[in-house]
Amino acid sequence: MTAPPSAAAVAAPKLSTRQSEILSLIALGHSNQEIARHLGLTTGTVKQHIYVLYRKLRVRNRAMAVARGASLLPAATGDGARAPGGSDDEPAATYARRLVTAVVIEPRPAAVASSGEAADLERAFGALRARGERLAHSFDGRFEALPGGGGATWFGQPAAHGDDAARAVAFVQAVLGTTGRANATLPCAVGIGTAPEVVGEGARASLAFRAFRIATMLANFCPPGEAYACELSASLARIDGTPERTWRPAPGDLPVPARIVEGGPAPTTAVARLWGGLPFVPEIVASVRRRRMQWVAVESWPPLAGTRLIHALGESFALLRLPVHRLWMPTGTTPGGVAPRLVGQILGTDSARGERALDAALAALAANGPVCVLAYGVEALAGLLDAIGTEGVARLREVPIIFVAGAMHRSGQPQTVLRLLGGSPLGTPFARIFRMEVPAEGMPLALDIRPDVQAVLDSVSSSARAVARIASDPACSALSAVAERLGIPVQTVMERCRELESAGLIVVDEGRVHFRDMETIGAVRASMA
Repeated sequence: MTAPPSAAAVAAPKLSTRQSEILSLIALGHSNQEIARHLGLTTGTVKQHIYVLYRKLRVRNRAMAVARGASLLPAATGDGARAPGGSDDEPAATYARRLVTAVVIEPRPAAVASSGEAADLERAFGALRARGERLAHSFDGRFEALPGGGGATWFGQPAAHGDDAARAVAFVQAVLGTTGRANATLPCAVGIGTAPEVVGEGARASLAFRAFRIATMLANFCPPGEAYACELSASLARIDGTPERTWRPAPGDLPVPARIVEGGPAPTTAVARLWGGLPFVPEIVASVRRRRMQWVAVESWPPLAGTRLIHALGESFALLRLPVHRLWMPTGTTPGGVAPRLVGQILGTDSARGERALDAALAALAANGPVCVLAYGVEALAGLLDAIGTEGVARLREVPIIFVAGAMHRSGQPQTVLRLLGGSPLGTPFARIFRMEVPAEGMPLALDIRPDVQAVLDSVSSSARAVARIASDPACSALSAVAERLGIPVQTVMERCRELESAGLIVVDEGRVHFRDMETIGAVRASMA
């Protein structure tokens, strides 16, 4: 007679690689939608995995699963959990070349007459630094305290977003006020630096020194109450390509070329003209003025073109006297959830509210009339809908908001498409589609690094990135050649290629890897350290 299993065997079931990945993400507080987006799965597939996971662990909810399954997870990495997406026997790229943006906020205490005033000033700087730390989380940046009361915030490392320089400028304006200038009673100087760096992939400890050094120099030279951005930061954040509108030259004695960050002036028609005039904008505005929510999806490859179109639409809506609010979509892999951080951007502070608060915060924006909300990000549309939720979208149906959100085009040739979804963003069958002609780029790219493609690479597992980098060599585009170079089975290479296909980077045909276009190949190769 076979002996029954021991108590230890029952208590310690063996989890598959995928189940361990999902359990790790559950432990970090991610929703099913966020897990699905990060792992390239459908939400239904994630639910099936979680159902099996619950049965293996003999639990009924997520909290019990984390408590009982913690001892079964692999050893933690520097991020607090094993990097999702890869297995223990697969290779992972150790370093990557990427654009990193650093923001340094340095206190500039004025002369004080008494120790009491000095203490008040120190408390005020402490409050400013705490605000910067909270807002850094909302904008998906990483904050580090500096000696002397200042702080540094990193964008683009350990994960890129495609718009990190613009995100850094928005963060500075949120911390200091809408104009990007510090309060006169609390003088501080701000420097923003962007530089190509070779950094450890996924490492929380910063290995990015050049961007920090540039930002520190600018903060040291910057007069109290001002913010300086290096030339590369300013150019990348200048989505519309007209520097005289939002920047003016800084003094010539700076250690590096820089511009002063200021609040944006009144919009012009120049940007819309570059995109053919955008003649459908008045129709959308007329509809929202009748208190009908409107959705506009911007589908694009490369993603950077879609970002520029979102900005052009915002300019056009502003010309028709609609207030324009910008949301910078955080990744679903950062602990804390997406919705609270979007609420933090709207309210100007990191919010601890539940996800249901997002629709209420959005509705408050339109309390005095129609508004436009621009959502930037590679998959901003899907992320925003997940964060609001189906019930939240229904509650916003009669709220006069125009949502303009990015949706990376996942298949086919490079193109930029504008899809008018009306008031039904969830499965609209009769959307109006406009194919847009993208104006000349005119954007600086350091060492051929494309932050938008890097953001897509950062959304897949480290082993999938390794496959992409090997396959970008024309001599190794065959699946068998990739497997040989990496020393892994062809089946594993095919699994990682499915990740890359889901991310929109490649197509596999007749046993070979085909990238979307030559620019994508160049960007992948430029990401190799």
